[in-house]
Amino acid sequence: MDENTGTTAGDSKGSNNGTLTSGPTWVTGKVSQSYDIEFVEAPTEFQVANFENWIGQPWPSE
Repeated sequence: MDENTGTTAGDSKGSNNGTLTSGPTWVTGKVSQSYDIEFVEAPTEFQVANFENWIGQPWPSE
């Protein structure tokens, strides 16, 4: 999620980008860019071709 704009969260491999829904707000993250979400109100939809090799990591803030 280094885009810092728009509604696409890019996959580092480039083949399974995610679609950000419900108007997330892009923010500066711990390492690079991220987006501020309410998990119930702003789901992220990903097309996952191979679930065996998929990893996701949310970083909740206080």
